[in-house]
Amino acid sequence: GKHIMVDFAGAKSSNKDGAAVQYDPTMSVFLGNLPLDVEEEKIIEFFNSADQFPQVQNQIEAVRVVHDKATGLGKGFGYVLFKNKNAAKCALSLSDELLQERRVRIMKVKANPVPTKMAAGGSGGSRPPPGNEDK
Repeated sequence: GKHIMVDFAGAKSSNKDGAAVQYDPTMSVFLGNLPLDVEEEKIIEFFNSADQFPQVQNQIEAVRVVHDKATGLGKGFGYVLFKNKNAAKCALSLSDELLQERRVRIMKVKANPVPTKMAAGGSGGSRPPPGNEDK
């Protein structure tokens, strides 16, 4: 079955008063070097099939792959929110494992990965669209 995709890590879902939306850095990991066309579902399978680390299996709360708005392709990184801190800690041990022929980098999420100004993700429409390079 499909999992519900939740945006977190200061994405569009951060509400106006800046409160984090069910996003806890201690229960999350950062994924780097992802295949550009990877689907959230594949990341969930990646962790659920890690038999050497049963602590991470079926412990995923949410997955967010960061996409390029212009192309719709992934940017090669994302975040996984786990149901508990232990799962997130064990997930770090899977760094360098292969996902679709690429060695995934898995790192701790810093407490505040995005400066607050950036957290709106352009959804407010106040910034000009990229491409207006007249600085």
